[in-house]
Amino acid sequence: MTDKQIKQSYEKIQLPPGMERRLQEKLDAKLEKPMREKRVILKPKKTNWAALFVGAAAVLALFAAVAGVVRANRSVPSGIHPAASPEQETAEDGLLPSTAPGADLESEQRCRAEYQLVLEHYLTALSEEMDDSVRQALGVSGIVQDFYGQDPLGRVGYAFADLNGDGQEELLIGCVEDEEYYGRILFDVYYLRDGRPIKLAESMDRVRWYDCGLGELICEGDESDSAKRWLLFRLDPEKQDLYEGMELQGGIYYDGNGDREEGERLGVDKIYYWRWDPTDAKQGQKGDPVRNDTAGDWLMRHSVRYVHHDFRSFRELYPELYGFAPSTPTPEDTSSD
Repeated sequence: MTDKQIKQSYEKIQLPPGMERRLQEKLDAKLEKPMREKRVILKPKKTNWAALFVGAAAVLALFAAVAGVVRANRSVPSGIHPAASPEQETAEDGLLPSTAPGADLESEQRCRAEYQLVLEHYLTALSEEMDDSVRQALGVSGIVQDFYGQDPLGRVGYAFADLNGDGQEELLIGCVEDEEYYGRILFDVYYLRDGRPIKLAESMDRVRWYDCGLGELICEGDESDSAKRWLLFRLDPEKQDLYEGMELQGGIYYDGNGDREEGERLGVDKIYYWRWDPTDAKQGQKGDPVRNDTAGDWLMRHSVRYVHHDFRSFRELYPELYGFAPSTPTPEDTSSD
């Protein structure tokens, strides 16, 4: 290969800023020739070209590996709601949801082994369309009954995500498709305590859980046909136990009947919303009234962040796990109605 061909081959290599300079400096030092107007002058008297190209190949291989890691770290979870702001998607790096299926085979296999008991129970309940008594004994969310007779194995799925950024992935159960009503509800959330799967949250007839990302969950509950509440929980990554690290941050309470007296005091016809701070929640009471527009802003700000995870259907799990009858105790349940 002539000097001109060698020069042209290096000009075609696209290296990141900094690496190209360092590579050129190493070449110059080895060849004892300076760079002139970004041109590499390769006219050494005695140069070990074989060693030089082996070194360059090693540098390029290292760069390719680093670039692959950078691309993986920059990937944005597909479940992030398109209405979420860039600040929400990038704030507090490490707390954004990260679904495992299809992303890292080794990680997913490990998670499936850790949560195998729960996955088997779900697979059994969905394939046999179990009634309430058996389904509850297996620790399976009652919402799955809405899918009975409508391909439950294909429409209900599982995902693994590190909800609080502590490095341990939780098991999430939800709807495979991002449907209008079911798409963002977390049917069940399990985490590991001493290697055992523990239920953290369960959605049911009048209770629905949502992942807001950034280590936050919202519980939406219907107290009656006209009363509703939204409670915001923060998952503390410093707590070893996810349930103990689940802290109520506040919320909003809605009463469809309204309060005319409170409304007049705030200059509106009726007040329909009240704050629901941690103290009020522990006492089972609603807090101070808030204007309807203020409550609406709070609800919009959080609901646009509801995440739809990359759920993998239980039908895809069918060939691997179906047939394993639950032979060990049902996972411990820490959730409450």
